[in-house]
Amino acid sequence: WELLPRTAAGNHTCVYEDAQYTEYRGDREAHFKQWHLDAHAGGDDAEDARAITIVALLAEPFEDYAGGDFEVMTPDWPDGARHVVDWNRGDLIAFPAQTCWHRVMPTTKGLRRTIVIWAKTH
Repeated sequence: WELLPRTAAGNHTCVYEDAQYTEYRGDREAHFKQWHLDAHAGGDDAEDARAITIVALLAEPFEDYAGGDFEVMTPDWPDGARHVVDWNRGDLIAFPAQTCWHRVMPTTKGLRRTIVIWAKTH
């Protein structure tokens, strides 16, 4: 999984964006319900330097909120299959920012909270 550049000594090197705290409430829609990538290979935006997305779940599913499923999909999976991530408060997930399509479905009640960090190539 060679997503980050290496120094001449062979060590990985990267920088991190400021952490993003995100709340999803059942009483409002979030634009994250659309399938998206966090970066685009060859793109010119600052976000396109993102190599790895790391998400920490700060709320307990079914206790603090309902709905709000985190789904992942990559086009090269059979039939573009999507998968719902089964996770609990305190769990982390990491995925390649430029190739893993993902979305968060709307919450139906309560408050879903996460922290997102991106490791960047420069």
